[in-house]
Amino acid sequence: MPANRAAWSGRRIALVDALRGAALIGMIGYHLSWDLGYFRFIDGAIPLSPPFKAYANVVASTFLVLVGISLVLAREAGSGPSQALRRLSIIALAAAAVSLVTWYVFPENFIFFGILHCIVVSSVLAYPFVRAPPWLTGLAAIACLVLPKVIAEPAFDPPHFWWLGLGTRAPATFDYRPLFPWLGAVLAGVVVARATLAAAGKSPWLGWSPKSRPGKVLAWGGRHSLAIYLVHQPLLVGLLFVIAQVTGAGQESGSASFMRACETQCVGNGSDEVSCRAACACVFTELRTQGLWARALTRELSKDENDQIATITRGCTPKPMEDPVP
Repeated sequence: MPANRAAWSGRRIALVDALRGAALIGMIGYHLSWDLGYFRFIDGAIPLSPPFKAYANVVASTFLVLVGISLVLAREAGSGPSQALRRLSIIALAAAAVSLVTWYVFPENFIFFGILHCIVVSSVLAYPFVRAPPWLTGLAAIACLVLPKVIAEPAFDPPHFWWLGLGTRAPATFDYRPLFPWLGAVLAGVVVARATLAAAGKSPWLGWSPKSRPGKVLAWGGRHSLAIYLVHQPLLVGLLFVIAQVTGAGQESGSASFMRACETQCVGNGSDEVSCRAACACVFTELRTQGLWARALTRELSKDENDQIATITRGCTPKPMEDPVP
């Protein structure tokens, strides 16, 4: 037990809240890029690019490491299983609400195992490690992080295994944080907290309090992170929808790069420009109608989806043309 436990037992740790608030800002920024792409203010492929994916992974990792740290702090502060169960129940209800809403609005890409779902399951599995030897927890974290690289089998491709993250391809969903490797981030947070608390008597971080306005705002956001997570997307989407309707901006920019690439390829295959323009418009419309547009942007298509796009392309043009996936 740290020497200065009495000074912080039962209180929130402002530094952890501030770090969570910073991660929250990062998450909102990434989601904003998705929304801008959805409303065609920017190219829809930008949020799917490697730099943006890496950015999203850093944000998610920060949240999950903080989950592990919070598990240790709560246990050290005297929080028992009943309090932990209460907190997890609230997060689980929020996760279920996210799944329900996204299934209703985007049934082809609804969130079935996003970061909230991962937090709930990972917290349950990480809880026994709070009192385990740190070296054992560290080994478990490493195992979770490398497992998807070692085990990636078609046997785990069916939907009922998607939450594990051990299949050969990622499913179509707007937020996907499977158990592996992300449980490893939570366990890493447990190791960090255990190692830090061992020296807590010599470190003032447990008693740190923000003095500047930005620090206070970050800490406030971290204390209300779940509520902000649930409301920020409806607010962003509503705002961008109003802007798009009022200004008319962004309506065509998402399809422009697709049409340009498609028509160039089509003309290069020997068809005339008028026919190519009509054929590409047909393909674009069908991809949207059949829920393949988002998957086509990621280029992470299954064989069946590629075959479906090929069928759409053949049906839209009288002459052979390669699949014009942007």
